[in-house]
Amino acid sequence: MRPLSITISAFESYADTVTIDMESLGKSGLYLITGDTGAGKTTIFDAIHFALYGDASTDGRENKTLRSKYADPETKTEVQLKFEYGGKVYQIKRNPEYLRPKKRGDGFVKEPTNAELVYPDGSVVSSKNAVDTKIKEIIGLDKNQFSQIVMLAQGEFKKLLTSGTTEKQKIFRHIFKTEKYETLQRALSAEKSIVDSKLKQERLSVQQYIDGTICEETEDNIALIERAKSVVPNIEEIENFLTNLISNDEKELKSLEEKKEKLESQKTFLDKSIENYNSYVELSHKIKTNSENLVNLNNSLKSSKDELQEKNKEKRWTELGQEIGKIQNTLPKYKELDSLSSQLQNKSIEKKRNENSVKELSGKAESLSLEVEKNSKELETIGNVQVEIEKISNQMESIKEKGNTLRGIEVEIKNLQKLQSSYLTVKTDFEKKLQVANGYKDEYDNLSIAYLNDQAGVLADSLEENKPCPVCGSTVHPHKAVKLPNAPTKEMVESAKNNYDRYQKVVDAERQNVFSKHGELKEKANALETKVQEILGDYKLLDALEIIKKQVSNLADNYVKLDKTLKALQIKSNRKQELERIIPEKNNEINELNKRITVVKMAVVSCETAITSYEKQYNSLKEELQFGSESEAVKKINSINAVVSAEKSDYNSVLEKYNQYEKMISATDASIKALKGQLEKIDKVQDIDKVKVKRDETEKAIGDLSNETKAINYRYSANTNVLANIKRENENLIKAEREFKLISPLASTANGGIGVNKMELETFVQLNYFDRILAKANKRLMEMTSGQYELVRQTESSDGRTKFGLDLNVYDHHCGGERAISSLSGGESFKAALSLALGLSDEIQSSAGGIKIDTMFVDEGFGSLDDESLRQAMNVLIKLSGSNRLVGIISHVTELKDRIDKQIVVTKTPNKGSKIEIIC
Repeated sequence: MRPLSITISAFESYADTVTIDMESLGKSGLYLITGDTGAGKTTIFDAIHFALYGDASTDGRENKTLRSKYADPETKTEVQLKFEYGGKVYQIKRNPEYLRPKKRGDGFVKEPTNAELVYPDGSVVSSKNAVDTKIKEIIGLDKNQFSQIVMLAQGEFKKLLTSGTTEKQKIFRHIFKTEKYETLQRALSAEKSIVDSKLKQERLSVQQYIDGTICEETEDNIALIERAKSVVPNIEEIENFLTNLISNDEKELKSLEEKKEKLESQKTFLDKSIENYNSYVELSHKIKTNSENLVNLNNSLKSSKDELQEKNKEKRWTELGQEIGKIQNTLPKYKELDSLSSQLQNKSIEKKRNENSVKELSGKAESLSLEVEKNSKELETIGNVQVEIEKISNQMESIKEKGNTLRGIEVEIKNLQKLQSSYLTVKTDFEKKLQVANGYKDEYDNLSIAYLNDQAGVLADSLEENKPCPVCGSTVHPHKAVKLPNAPTKEMVESAKNNYDRYQKVVDAERQNVFSKHGELKEKANALETKVQEILGDYKLLDALEIIKKQVSNLADNYVKLDKTLKALQIKSNRKQELERIIPEKNNEINELNKRITVVKMAVVSCETAITSYEKQYNSLKEELQFGSESEAVKKINSINAVVSAEKSDYNSVLEKYNQYEKMISATDASIKALKGQLEKIDKVQDIDKVKVKRDETEKAIGDLSNETKAINYRYSANTNVLANIKRENENLIKAEREFKLISPLASTANGGIGVNKMELETFVQLNYFDRILAKANKRLMEMTSGQYELVRQTESSDGRTKFGLDLNVYDHHCGGERAISSLSGGESFKAALSLALGLSDEIQSSAGGIKIDTMFVDEGFGSLDDESLRQAMNVLIKLSGSNRLVGIISHVTELKDRIDKQIVVTKTPNKGSKIEIIC
């Protein structure tokens, strides 16, 4: 990857737009990026990194802070990079998120991050995510790999040089993606912890189940259980012990069950004897009770019979029924009487309603007559208003036409003024160009004269005495022409003539444009002036504009006054039309009301006739009836029915009681006979107390056996479960022990827990990379130190406990031994760090699959070198650049300015951002 050009706009320390032509620096060799501290030297790499990957190379730097604080509000913050990869040229443009002023109104709006990548064929990829993916595909490096390869920061690699194994592990893990090995280590450790915990849990489970064993607490039994609960339990011994316990309990349970069955059979016989005795006593008591009840029931039956004869009133009930029939026959006439009363009431209401209608209709007719009289007088006062409306409308239309004409002239005058302004602009531009053309002409004339004078001098040099001049023929040459010291060449004269001819064409074209504009202006001015004089009289155009404004204003005032008058007349016209419509309507309504009054008066007479007829029929019918109304007649019927119903209810109640006594006597007699039959079938027990004592003794013996059986059953069940659980958990325990034996050595080996060297798996993998890095680094370090120093790895832990493998020592060939890396001087440390950085960069490119990076930056650190060390470091970097790599050194060391010809000079200006100058 080779940057060809980079354009930085409002980015970090660069306030304006700055373009760096990287192609001008060549394709190989060294160039220096120099300037004041804080001027923005490293920002150049930041800009390249941002264009490619969307963020600055500095860790922790947020993209929101990339906008230059010196930038003009309207200047966009963006970076454009043109680069070559694999012989193809790509262009990328990217901007961070930042705040910019709103295009309309006050305040700021957020400019979102965006990116655009242009392929060699012109196709474009937009959006940040898509461009990020494509850049990774093209270059083959992620942003961290790119930073490690392209930017060698002295401070970072000094840290790598002196850091221990643990710190280097983190760095290499990030660079070479060895997280998977660390992940495997953690996974194995976690799995070991899980299996170890599982093994302990299984052992604890076995011990807990053994604690559940129920047996006699003899010394032998207690000792056996404690042995079984040891760290390595004797499972076979406890299983045999539990099996014997269970077998003995099974035999004991069988014996107890047989004894219990015999006792329960004996108890059943005794319970039956007690039950028979109780039944005999109960039946004897029931027979006695029922016999006493039978005597009482016979006495109650005789009393009920006497009361029944007293309550029977059949003859009286028949007479009252006949009276009810007579009253019921008159009930329809009460309905007829109610109907006549209702009709009489309705007709009276109807008569009253019609009389009120006559009054209401007469009032409406009278009110409408007064309104018609009033409206007729109003219509006479309005008169013929339409003539006045037409007159005012015509006046307003005339004003409108005149106003439109005047406004049209006003627009034409303003357009003419614009045309005049345009003409003056074109004329001024023409005069400026004419001055430029005259300047070109003067330059050409002066050069031409100087050239001819110089040619005369050239000719004079060739003249000889007594030989004729090829121009004038004279053989005497008293005053020869002299050649000018800085005479123009023929090419300079021709170039000046070409400039003059070219610009003269421009002037001629402009002159024609001026003439055309002037003609158009004059023609339109004459035509408009004629039009103004026709309408306004003898006025100049400039005066006419003011007069038109006044006349338009006066016309507008008159138009408003006439419009008010017209609206008032239109209101009168509308009122006249309304009156002409409503007067006939109201007359028609009066006629209709008079007709309705006549009809309603006839209805009043009809109601009076009907009322007289209904009153006569009502009075005649009322004299025939016993009661005042149907409700009184019904009330009498209900009263008689209530008396009869009460008397019959008393009779039926006594009758029901009599029937119940007969049924109860019959049932009691039958019950006594049945009880005596049952009593004859029961065997009488002679000594019930002895039987009860024997039954209680048997029941207690059964309870004792049940308790003993329950205790043995509990022990049997518990020990059976313990045995089953121990067998099951023993299988899990064996499986857990097998897993622990498998995983424990793996986890210890991977995490450096076995052996003296304590080396982890990830460290072992990183050693492979580190050895290759050191091999590449030592080639350069040996050259820069004249063969004195070589970086070597520590091959064993310093104390036998800490991790090792990536710690460095330095081998001093002059002294013939190793020493600590920290013993190097500042300059020696820089050489070692630079060598290590270059070695790491080479290895990253190699491990990235042959990725080719044709540019590199080395940041600072040269200030600690003496002249010879600086020369050696420069030689290494020159060899590194080779024939196709360009190496940029970021430094403010003065000696480098003298040694490196190609330079990018960054200058910081107060409050205006940084500037760039390229020196090649």
